[in-house]
Amino acid sequence: MISHKSINNISINKERPLMKIIPVFFFFFVCSAVYAENTPSNEELYQMILELKKDQGRLKHEAEQARAEAENAKQELEVTRKVLDATQEKLKETEVQVLQTQEIVAKTQEGLAETKAEMGTGPSSSVVRIKEMDRGPYAKAELLVKRQENDRLTYALIDANTPDDEVLTAVNIETDYEPGFLIGAGYLFNSGTEAFINFSYLNTSAGDAVTDPPGAADLNCHLCQPSEIDIDRDDDIDSATAEYDLAYHVFDAGFAQNLGIGDQIDLRLGGGIRVAFIDDELNALFVNGGDTVRVIRENDFWGIGPRATLDVNWNIPNTRFAIFGMLGGSLIYGENDFLHDARDVPLDDISRISSDAESRIIPVFEGGLGVNYAGNAQGVKYDLSLGYEFESWVDLLSSASFDDDTDDNLFTREDMNLDLHGVILRGEVIW
Repeated sequence: MISHKSINNISINKERPLMKIIPVFFFFFVCSAVYAENTPSNEELYQMILELKKDQGRLKHEAEQARAEAENAKQELEVTRKVLDATQEKLKETEVQVLQTQEIVAKTQEGLAETKAEMGTGPSSSVVRIKEMDRGPYAKAELLVKRQENDRLTYALIDANTPDDEVLTAVNIETDYEPGFLIGAGYLFNSGTEAFINFSYLNTSAGDAVTDPPGAADLNCHLCQPSEIDIDRDDDIDSATAEYDLAYHVFDAGFAQNLGIGDQIDLRLGGGIRVAFIDDELNALFVNGGDTVRVIRENDFWGIGPRATLDVNWNIPNTRFAIFGMLGGSLIYGENDFLHDARDVPLDDISRISSDAESRIIPVFEGGLGVNYAGNAQGVKYDLSLGYEFESWVDLLSSASFDDDTDDNLFTREDMNLDLHGVILRGEVIW
């Protein structure tokens, strides 16, 4: 059975949901009013749609325009890239052409120089000019194969003892061609001037022997003196032997100027100082029975003086060959220690004639002729020369000549030339 109290509780519970719904409806009503007030009309919505379509068309047009511009930019970029590649390729080709052009210019200049040398004509052919040369150092070496004349190397005489006249035959030491050398160095300037220094060396030796010839002819001692020693000058002797040595040391230093006449003739004018040390010795042994005599004749010379040279090269057209000639001269002031020593062997009597430190001026003449070849190997220029040279040192050496056969030891000091001549082979390198 339901009580009244329970019924009242149920009634009260039914009224509570309604109280909760009323505020909700009130809130919804207010919001609907507000929304209705702010909601655009159909006309306004239509205008908004039109504006959106218009903006959409404009944006689409701008997008298409931007797309077209991007496509054009892409095409222009591709064209620019192709032009850049073509430009780089053209630049490489241009660099190759420049190198080829430089080589052609160099060959053309060389060919022009050779053509001028071959022609040998034009205004410059008769004009002496300073020859421009590549600047730099050079070195040279020469092989000398020379000998000296034998007219001063007489050590014995053969007297034919003919009834009609006295016939004397000189017995000389026969010298051979001996090797020597010249080495030199220098520096070439652009103006054609050069500074140089050279050293020449030659050492020769020779020997000879003779015996008393059969028959009436007699062998005499040419180097012996009258009376002073066991064998006199006119005594007949059984045999004689002799040896000769020459030591030649010469230094040359100075400057030279290279000139040209036309395109085929080159000149070199040189000047400087020459220093010379020249020694020679003739050592002879004479035998007559039990008597033996040794005679030594020595010259010890040193000197210094000015030297001048002229070298001429004629360049053969269309070739690298040239014919060269050389002339030179010096005036050497120096001293010569002369000794003539004759003594018995074993030591007994001694006869000595000497002249220490005799001062004199010696003229020297030089000349040469030959052929030259000029080449170029890997940028290094070289010259090869083959020729024949001579030199004459006037009155350089001394000898004693005995005036008569009396007991008086009278003599005259004779001065004789030192004459050298022979083949030269020269190599010169310029770098």
